[in-house]
Amino acid sequence: MEPIVVKENQTVRGVEMSHEQFIINHIRVIVIVFGLFFMYNTAFGKTISMEVDGKEVITITVSEDEETKEQETEEEPDCE
Repeated sequence: MEPIVVKENQTVRGVEMSHEQFIINHIRVIVIVFGLFFMYNTAFGKTISMEVDGKEVITITVSEDEETKEQETEEEPDCE
């Protein structure tokens, strides 16, 4: 029988990140956080819930689609 050779975990510890990579990682995190915040507000920011006796009775999602209503005015005919 041959003995089994078990190698230790050979990860390198204490390697410093470059300054550019440090900045890029922070920018990525900030962009992701703001993106998720925007998505959350878009999906759930306009929801109204009504609770009675601690139980949610009705939930209304408000849509902010702006409908432009054109006012029809009677134009006077051009008199020549």
